[in-house]
Amino acid sequence: MLAALAGLVAAGLVAQAEHQVAPALIVFTETNCYGPCPAYRFAIFPEDEYAMCGFAHVDSPGVTPGTLPEGAFAAAADLVLKSGLLNEPSIVPGIFACSRVYTDQSSMRVEAIFEDGSAREFEWYIGCYLRNGLPHPISVRAGEFRAAMHTLIGYETRVQSEATRDAVTPDDLFRTSRSEASCPIPYPVTRTLEEE
Repeated sequence: MLAALAGLVAAGLVAQAEHQVAPALIVFTETNCYGPCPAYRFAIFPEDEYAMCGFAHVDSPGVTPGTLPEGAFAAAADLVLKSGLLNEPSIVPGIFACSRVYTDQSSMRVEAIFEDGSAREFEWYIGCYLRNGLPHPISVRAGEFRAAMHTLIGYETRVQSEATRDAVTPDDLFRTSRSEASCPIPYPVTRTLEEE
């Protein structure tokens, strides 16, 4: 799996100058949309542990801790840094790069907290397009990053399976079990795992 991710980075993502300090935490978030989009925050820790907080349309709502394969954190940090997205301005409604907005889409956000305490983030509203209707070039890169992150976190087994996606009814579309603010990520995750 990790070798395949390295291939995705090499093939599709543009390398940028890396941050001078190593990451201490990677957090990947996707928000609600008008539909069965999963809304969740997925934190990956240096010990290759994770904590997922599911807000809506996920297999396990609430906080779910666990362990990823060995080397997953290093792969996630490499993916985040080499994508160069933390060096780019966010693509969100209200900026020139998002002059045509398709509503009811979800957002993707990646955050990195570094060992020196600094933090950087990049957000992409998936419904953002240029005035001519084409996606912004950074949006293309963000989409490739999102697909690679889905592979890394085991999206179809940890976030949303086909059965969960197919079980959503029209009444469920605006129902959210939690919000980001009400669902903090526990750290260290090992303590949560030991309590189970």
